[in-house]
Amino acid sequence: MASPLIAAETPANQELLQHRKSAYLCTPGDPEALALAILKLHGDRSLREYLARGGRQRYLEVCSEAIIRERLRTIIDDLIR
Repeated sequence: MASPLIAAETPANQELLQHRKSAYLCTPGDPEALALAILKLHGDRSLREYLARGGRQRYLEVCSEAIIRERLRTIIDDLIR
């Protein structure tokens, strides 16, 4: 959707996303950190646009249906052999 993303800074998200490049990561379970992230993005249009582009690019690189379909095809082919 090319929208800026705020996500919890968890090991899984850190493996996939990069803070201030493809998402705005904040401390999980910390409502103040989430509020600050929302305020930061609300007040910084260029950061929102940058994160939206970066997040979309990351999706296309590793999470798109085409990428996942190819990974599954490889796994299934390996299992069949």
